[in-house]
Amino acid sequence: MKKKKKTIICTAAAALLLIVSGVLMYINSPRYIIKNTVMWYEKDFTLPLFCQKIKFKYNKETGNYTGKFQISERGKDRLMENLDAAQRRFAASQNALFSYTRKLLEDMEEEVLNASSVVNLLVETKGNKVVKREDIEPEKIYPEEWMVEEDAELLGYYCTHPRYIEGVTLFQDALRGREPYCYIVIYKNKDDKYYLCIKRTDFSDWNGHYGGR
Repeated sequence: MKKKKKTIICTAAAALLLIVSGVLMYINSPRYIIKNTVMWYEKDFTLPLFCQKIKFKYNKETGNYTGKFQISERGKDRLMENLDAAQRRFAASQNALFSYTRKLLEDMEEEVLNASSVVNLLVETKGNKVVKREDIEPEKIYPEEWMVEEDAELLGYYCTHPRYIEGVTLFQDALRGREPYCYIVIYKNKDDKYYLCIKRTDFSDWNGHYGGR
């Protein structure tokens, strides 16, 4: 009886240890980190479930990270649909925000007030038309050379950051007095393989971005 009880306790302890280890691995994984930093409030953006990590460098002290992942064509489509939808949502929330005074901001719906800023850096406005930019060289976007290959077909190039209004928005953890930015590139290489590259920064590890605003 004692032996059986001891076996049960050991099995339960091992199972608990396995669960704790799994949780710790997940909260330190690129998928979890990215989900909680890109589109911070909505948490709509995360890595496709089945993707291959090429490289991921994360600084816990600053919260900055740089990562590259191979994704499927379907994963690419979903990511871009998600980003484009978020951009439309942010534009709508900006329009609503303009009609409010600061005193009334706290009464706004959270979905409007805290919508993450998403900007498509692949396009620009000329006159009354939105046109694709032709002046971006993909391999020069990031300071890390391994992020984007030469002769890559640039499919998506976005910048996103949480909306930050001091004392008003849910996001208040501004780094160095400003919100952190994420720069996201989706591209196809010469072998028709798709990649997601992402850099989150408070600009302590980078002087600025190429081809942005």
